[in-house]
Amino acid sequence: MNQGLSIVIPALNEEENIPKLLEQLDHYFVSYDYEIILIDDFSDKKLEEVLDITLHPNLTISRNTFRLGQSDSIMNGIKLANFNTIGLIDGDGQNPPSELKKLYDRYLSENNNEIAVIGKRLNRKDSLSKKIPSNIANFLLRFLTKTNSKDLGCSLKVFSKHLITDIDFQGDFHRFLTPLFEVRNIKTIEVGTNHNKREHGKSNYGIRRIFPVLIDGILFWLTKGDTKPSKYVLGNITLLFLSISIFSISWAVYQKIVLNAFIHRNPLFIIGVIFFIAALQFLSVIILKNKN
Repeated sequence: MNQGLSIVIPALNEEENIPKLLEQLDHYFVSYDYEIILIDDFSDKKLEEVLDITLHPNLTISRNTFRLGQSDSIMNGIKLANFNTIGLIDGDGQNPPSELKKLYDRYLSENNNEIAVIGKRLNRKDSLSKKIPSNIANFLLRFLTKTNSKDLGCSLKVFSKHLITDIDFQGDFHRFLTPLFEVRNIKTIEVGTNHNKREHGKSNYGIRRIFPVLIDGILFWLTKGDTKPSKYVLGNITLLFLSISIFSISWAVYQKIVLNAFIHRNPLFIIGVIFFIAALQFLSVIILKNKN
């Protein structure tokens, strides 16, 4: 693998922000050996049609055949990388390219490709509608993953490609990169970074993302960051059975309080107990797998 930096940018409907971002990346990395891999996550407007590619000779654009999400877009970009060192940055322009350069310089100064340098946004310039759910998700994920990182939502990262060859995380991969590095005893260095206000468009992240992120966090906690498909499937089944149990028992209790129904004769209560016991069985299997 060649020496240099592959900058991966996942982008969804960021056609107004990408041109400035690319210009700044070319400016700050002009003295480096680098490439830019832009992954168009099936945007409404094809990025290759709205960008002047001739202005950026180091640019590669790949468009997903359908909308995959940020994590899969990042992985698609990494697969296309020609260099071993990967730099991640969002396509919304809120993370300045100068800060990615700061992380890359720190990475180079360590002279060690077994580390990851990650960003921590200082004085975030987001609206409350984005900051509140993001902070909630960050708090929950930090609690569940026991990470030392202060900002799991920061997209800025620099790491060696070979460090993630065994990672097959099925959820929001980009939010769990740092905890996944940590459970593998890979040294992570967190660097404070500046943050810009969004100039164009709107965020693709909102309150609706808290629940799936929380589910991924619980799965991470259940499997201790093990991304083997068997453990991830067991974790999903455990959560599904537990959810059915909670819903069934709660509905049976509601019927008892409101309709004065006999709870011990209510099939919903029995179903809830059965699924709760099943969830405990699957959880015990996961715990035994973690001990082995």
